[in-house]
Amino acid sequence: MKETLLVARVRDRPDALERVSGLLRRRGFAVRRLSLALVGDGFMELVIRIDTAMTDPERVRHELLTLHDVDRIMPDDSSSPRATKELLLARLRADGGTPTPGGDGVFEMVGSPEQIDAVLARLHAEDSISGFVRSGEIALP
Repeated sequence: MKETLLVARVRDRPDALERVSGLLRRRGFAVRRLSLALVGDGFMELVIRIDTAMTDPERVRHELLTLHDVDRIMPDDSSSPRATKELLLARLRADGGTPTPGGDGVFEMVGSPEQIDAVLARLHAEDSISGFVRSGEIALP
């Protein structure tokens, strides 16, 4: 599955996130991941991963720019892709074979979304995870 990363700079106003997510839902865009980060100066950044097999990223870009709360969509420079990271916190089973630092049963990891997916798949295959939470993808400019 091929995905494209879009980063939208949106004014931090009431209902702005609702308008953006409503547009994505109404148009039926194939969004794989959506995360939000406040960046200051009255703005937030939405990191949106689009499945390009089902949705044209240029159409998403055009539709988002029609919303008055969207200031801009960061340029997609494929020659130097954006660095993205995500945080994973997982609670490991007491009887699981995976040792945890500190022995508190909590495993934490920072990595790319693909790395997080691979670690979660391994932990689920070993049946050594009882629960987890992901921070959502954050993009560095």
